[in-house]
Amino acid sequence: MQPHPILLDIARSQKPRAVVDPDALIASAIDHRMTGLLWDEVDAGRVALPAGHANDLARRDLWTRGHHRKLWATAELIRSRLESVGAQGAIFKGVAAEQRWYGRQGARPCTDLDVLLRPEDLRRCHEVLAALQPDNRVTPSAIKLFRTGMLQSIDLVIDGIEVDFHGDLLKLDVPARQNALFWKRTQEIPGSQGLRTIDAETSLVQFVLHLNKDRFARLVGYVDVARVLSDDLDWAAIAAMFDAEGLREVGRCTLDRVVETLALPVHPLAAPTGWRSRMWHQLWPPEHTLEGGAGLLRLQHRLLWLPWLARGRPPEALRWWLRRRVLPPSDLVDYQHPYTRGPYLWRLVTGRLRRFRERRAEARAAS
Repeated sequence: MQPHPILLDIARSQKPRAVVDPDALIASAIDHRMTGLLWDEVDAGRVALPAGHANDLARRDLWTRGHHRKLWATAELIRSRLESVGAQGAIFKGVAAEQRWYGRQGARPCTDLDVLLRPEDLRRCHEVLAALQPDNRVTPSAIKLFRTGMLQSIDLVIDGIEVDFHGDLLKLDVPARQNALFWKRTQEIPGSQGLRTIDAETSLVQFVLHLNKDRFARLVGYVDVARVLSDDLDWAAIAAMFDAEGLREVGRCTLDRVVETLALPVHPLAAPTGWRSRMWHQLWPPEHTLEGGAGLLRLQHRLLWLPWLARGRPPEALRWWLRRRVLPPSDLVDYQHPYTRGPYLWRLVTGRLRRFRERRAEARAAS
């Protein structure tokens, strides 16, 4: 569903209008992960809700705060386990971004942890992954896929918390060219016991590209970008990171979309031009954005165009598209479709058909 107008008021830092339908407002806040920011407005008296609705929102906020405390505890556990084998990681998005740009725990609801492995530790990821998840070790084939970049991240469960463990910060199918630079720009989180996170400029690049990967579905993704834009940023470094990935047009078009939607001050990057800019606008017209959870189930394959829009990278995109999408290695088929059996082509086709049916069912349920 499209975000409720009051949520757009909050995202734009405008005075919220009067509430007419509290049920629709709360449902939209849940869908767009804006419950924390909505509660802040209710708690401050800027949004008036019936007592029952306000109490429900307060209970949801309390649960989110408790869950985020568990996420921080798990982040500390991950740091300790990585250190035990001489490795390092950095958390990003989620609670790390919440602490820096949202002001309080629970303001930016999230469910899992995103962790970036230090690039030099990738070559011994077998040891690293065994240390992280000793009770349920990752299969040798998955470790091989992760080390070679066929899997750019791997799903773990650590202390009951879902963890998206990245070998590649951007996860755009084609490998990021700057993982060493991204790691070099990490910094220690103030007040933590040595936890690291990516810096503001890298966070902006990651948030901007992730908006494309998330199909511009949820309003909170726009707010993430807006919060980082409020910092004093090194725009030369940001432009250089976009240019190094070949994604100058994608980055600038995405920033323009956020600025236009939230009525923000114009950012200093040059206006995008050329066919890449026009193609980006064809992929992401405004009417196909901000559809909430349902938007994540539509247009799922459009994000695959991002590497093809990158300057100088279509040959690389073609190689990775053939290797990861058209005829992936047998180990990757096993990882993506573990319930299939039989010859390679049979597993590939039946696995994809099953996933296609699952997505159609999810889309129908969300509509």
